[in-house]
Parts: sequence; C-alpha cells; structure tokens
Amino acid sequence: MPSDSAVYETGPPEPAGSTAVLGAPDGAAFRAVLVTRGRRTGNEHAVPLRAVSHSGKLYFSRHRPDGDWYLNAAANSDVVVIRGEQSARGAARIVSDERLLRIISELKYPGQERAMERRVAIEVSLDGYRDDDFAAAG
Repeated sequence: MPSDSAVYETGPPEPAGSTAVLGAPDGAAFRAVLVTRGRRTGNEHAVPLRAVSHSGKLYFSRHRPDGDWYLNAAANSDVVVIRGEQSARGAARIVSDERLLRIISELKYPGQERAMERRVAIEVSLDGYRDDDFAAAG
C-alpha cells in the first residue's frame, strides 16, 4: 500500500480552499499554528496545536471549551493556519456533530485510549493563502 504522501501526490487534485494548500493529506494529524484574533483585544494570538485533516477541512480539538484559542475562534471565525512555510486563511466554526468529534479524536490519537475521551473542536475551512492584513505572529 502506498504511503499517505504517495497517495496525496498521485491522487486527484484537491479543490481550491482544501487542506492541500498546506500540504496536509486527508486523515493526517500534524503540528500547525492556529492564529486567532483575541475576543476582547482583537490582537492576533498564535498557538502551536495538533491539527487533523479530514475531508478537506482542518480540525483543532481539546478537552474543554475554556481555551483561549477555542473561545477566540468561536467569537471571530477569521483564522490563519500555518504549517511549515505554508499558511492559509480560513473560517472556523464549532463542531457539534458527535460522530465527527469521535472521528477527529481517532485521527488525532490513533490507537490511544484518549481517543475515546469527550472533546470539543473547531472546523476550519480554508480559503487559500493568507492575506497580508492578518500576518502570522511568532
């Protein structure tokens, strides 16, 4: 069976705005930086997190809905995701589908017991490469 990268390189082209702009093959978990705008200050905040690519979208999850990045994305859906030298602007939304939350956890923590823990998540639909008006922090 070919590796994920081989499937990605030889498979059909991804639609514009998919995770392909970040070089993230479907079903992959990887480190990325999520840049949000502060819900009170409006300042940019960059946080390194483990992301999951699934069906052309990115997901960021955590145990509870009290993290600043989560609350910021819930208050202002305009985000930027950075992976290595690539970055893309996107729109975040809270995930409420329990089945999708389980899939995200299984992809994020394959074969681990913590994949069964209850989580909250945001889904990021990427618009393409980021604009200069939302510069990456860090």
